[in-house]
Amino acid sequence: MIRRLTDLAKGLLAIAAIAALLIGVPLLVYRLGGIPGSSVVEAFTDPLTSDTTRSERLLAGTLGIIAWLCWLQVAYALVAEIVAAARGTVANRAPILPGIQAAASRLVTTATLVAGSFGQTATVMAVPLAPVVTMEPAVAAPLVVDTGIRTVDSATGRIETPGPTYTTGERDTFWSVAETLLGDGLRWSEVRDANVGRLMPDGTTIHSTTEELGAGWDLVLPHDAVLPLQPQAGDPTPAANAEAVEDWIDVEHGDHFWSIAEEALTDVWGRAPTDTEIAPYWAELVQTNDGRLLPPEDPNLIYPDQRFLLPPMPEDPTVPEAEEYPTDSATPTEVPRAPAEEAPEPAPSTTTSATTAPSTTIAEPPSTTVVQTPDLTQAAAADETSIPLASVALGLGAVSVGAGSLAVTLRRRRGHQAAKRQPGTTLEPPADDLIEYEQRIRPVADTEASRWVAATNKLITARLATQTSHRLPAVVAMRAGRFGVEVLLDEPCAPLEGFVPGNAQNSAWRLHPDLELRMIEAETEDAQPYCPALVTVGTTEAGDLLLDLEQIGVLSVEGDEDTAHSWFRSIATSIAAAEWSQLCEVVAVGGIEGIDRLASVTASEDAEAWVARTVTSMRKLHDRLEATPYEQRVKPGEIFHPTVVLVAAEEADAANALAEAAALVNTPLSVVAACPLPVADRVHLDPRRGTLEPIGVEFEPALTEPVEATAVAELLDNAEHAEVMDAPEPEVVAPEPAEGREPVADVIERVMAPKPIEVRLLRPKPSVDGLESDPPAKQLSVICYLAYHRSVTSQRLRDTFWPNATSRKTADNAISQIRTMLGVSEDGDQRLTQAINTGENQLSDDVGCDWRRAEALINAARGRPAAEQMELLATALELVGGQIGADAPARQFAWLVDDHQVYGHMERVLVDAASALGELALEASDLRVADAAARAGFKLVPGSETMCRLRMRSASRRGDGSGVEEAYAAATQAALRSGLWTDVEAETAAMWEELGPGRGPEAASP
Repeated sequence: MIRRLTDLAKGLLAIAAIAALLIGVPLLVYRLGGIPGSSVVEAFTDPLTSDTTRSERLLAGTLGIIAWLCWLQVAYALVAEIVAAARGTVANRAPILPGIQAAASRLVTTATLVAGSFGQTATVMAVPLAPVVTMEPAVAAPLVVDTGIRTVDSATGRIETPGPTYTTGERDTFWSVAETLLGDGLRWSEVRDANVGRLMPDGTTIHSTTEELGAGWDLVLPHDAVLPLQPQAGDPTPAANAEAVEDWIDVEHGDHFWSIAEEALTDVWGRAPTDTEIAPYWAELVQTNDGRLLPPEDPNLIYPDQRFLLPPMPEDPTVPEAEEYPTDSATPTEVPRAPAEEAPEPAPSTTTSATTAPSTTIAEPPSTTVVQTPDLTQAAAADETSIPLASVALGLGAVSVGAGSLAVTLRRRRGHQAAKRQPGTTLEPPADDLIEYEQRIRPVADTEASRWVAATNKLITARLATQTSHRLPAVVAMRAGRFGVEVLLDEPCAPLEGFVPGNAQNSAWRLHPDLELRMIEAETEDAQPYCPALVTVGTTEAGDLLLDLEQIGVLSVEGDEDTAHSWFRSIATSIAAAEWSQLCEVVAVGGIEGIDRLASVTASEDAEAWVARTVTSMRKLHDRLEATPYEQRVKPGEIFHPTVVLVAAEEADAANALAEAAALVNTPLSVVAACPLPVADRVHLDPRRGTLEPIGVEFEPALTEPVEATAVAELLDNAEHAEVMDAPEPEVVAPEPAEGREPVADVIERVMAPKPIEVRLLRPKPSVDGLESDPPAKQLSVICYLAYHRSVTSQRLRDTFWPNATSRKTADNAISQIRTMLGVSEDGDQRLTQAINTGENQLSDDVGCDWRRAEALINAARGRPAAEQMELLATALELVGGQIGADAPARQFAWLVDDHQVYGHMERVLVDAASALGELALEASDLRVADAAARAGFKLVPGSETMCRLRMRSASRRGDGSGVEEAYAAATQAALRSGLWTDVEAETAAMWEELGPGRGPEAASP
């Protein structure tokens, strides 16, 4: 307390000194000497001045000018240091006399002691103001007691509190380290005191008077310090220490340490532990993760998506020691064996970041999150067209929002193709190596986070359009992760409706926590994205970072050429993959390998001529426009989408010329150059760390290799322009004689017979009926996966749902839980069989599935008379409840909602069945059934032109001209959603010409 009061007194004196230097000194000099130089002017202009008086005035005026110049240097140094302290950085060296800036720095550093005591200095990436807290119910459990054990440094004899170490960066100060890692800049002296007498790597010894830090110093921190995402040298990480730990667990809503300990023991022991058994493991769990707690370091307050280390599991005291680990008492341990025909899918990697409803500001809360990248092992090329996939670093496909954006765009493009697909055809799938790449990034992809970013991007535009008096915010970056979507501004601005302040200065916003994603998407469906040049550039420990290159304008990348070009590829692929950037253009100036296959990228053959034309046109555009591109997107008029120019290091002259044009206010041009530029923001880039200056945002950069950029380009191209092929011919079924054919009623009764457990996939949100309680989303997804495949190897289940588990125990025990959940049949047989002899987990017939029923009915319809086909197909389509997986949790149901080989196959079979039913109904003049078939097809593929044509023909038969118009309008709207210049299919247009108004509908059937 005494030290704190002393520091406070010193700070107050420093503030008084700063005020005296900035205000008192100029007032005193002015009072003594008046306006600078006035005495000199009077000495030469007053004819009545004597020589003696003139000399005195010259001397006084000269001294006054010197005094003002000295004051200006002091004032400049103080202002520079104050601005740097406010930003949390170190001021650049000023061109002033030696010693002045150092003295100013000491004054400002001391003054911040007082400033910090009245409120934490705002930083760009601040600790969240109001994180969503997972509340812990009151539990009778032992407290963690500080034993008071300390260590003694043998060299200095000082008693030290054990704590983590931190390696300083070039711009670190004692204050910034304390503020970032301890949560309070006032504790800077604790950091220094903890290191007094320590020898740093550059030979410097820290003393009690040391005020400046050097880069690369290894500091010992107090025990409650929490390190940033980047692991320091020698610190164990979950990835590096994977074999030495049992498992990591991500906190979900409703979790607390007691429930985590109970769940972990239940998973391993296969039974519910008692409170007495939980208590010691609970205490060990809390103690193991003491350094991972967020301020105020209260183990009762843990946050969703934090990651904690599970200590080694104790043995179940009720099980004999001979057992390796517990399993279901009724079933032996599973022994996975390779299946005879099907090889297990390669194990994909995943990331722990997950997006929930937005809750707080842009923040850098401590975490042990480790983002792992896909292991793109090289595929053996069967021919020259096959794309070999090499191992990459943290590329776009390993960043959850980047991979999620790619998944969303692929799904949307494939949906447009499905809407245009003719019955009886299918779309050519991607090459095998591309399918493999897509499978590897699928567990990483966070499609929900991508949708949140897209919706937020449009919401800013929509709200600005209604709040016309609100100033336009200068959005520099967004982040999506554990705290939802956060918006970082270049300058303070009051939040729009729907946003809340991210800090006291309003330099950061966050989405209001009460907003819902679908509500925002519905409101902003027709809005332009406010930041179309928002690109995914890397990750922070609290989520993925996206920069608005249009707002930044000119960005100079400092780092080696290979790293810069890898980062450029991430920018190019991000623009190609993101929903909001589809109308942006990327121009490569200089040799940047691997991005030429992207449709949005242009590589000019004559760079010099292109640069000259672009600079000229941008200057003319700037002179002509009276509003910025942002304003024109808010109030749609002449809308411009940004052109992002990626300039290689060897094209410095082109970069400088383009930078001047990009700096103009009304030009939609952004320049990112791998060379120094005089007026530009800067990114200091190395393979593991990037820093955006001058605002100081740090991130782990996404570095995309050429082979990955090519894979992304070819996947996007296939999803938009896949060749149409004839669908595989179904097995020909010879018509059975009427007397030997199973009656339709018996087929329907047999296939539709209710089962004890029913899995429903043919709806927006899959569900399972018949269980005693609703399973969590992941267990629900596993059951649905089993119901779709019916028989799956244990290895394939592990690879799909537990790709990062360090031990197969995690997956095996979860499967065991699901087996228990599904229960046994009336005969006492388990509904999920053991994977012992065959290596398969197989569902019994006690578990029904709507997709399997529909498939069976469609197959049974083949070869039957038209009336029987209609009855069977109509029964199959009655099972369709909506677009498959549209509302399923994206993270848990990626195997369904993102895998075109799954949802695409089901859509194709069912839409073709709807088309066949419609044709049969029209032939039978049963327009009611024809309309029902069209509705079922639209549920599966909204905007399907095959279903639009079916509706047009049915309406025409009824003499319903407005119905024909509505059906054609639906086809037109679906085409527009796939692209501004996309038109309906030729067959649809021809039918409109035939059946549209004025052509005369066909006579209505009786």
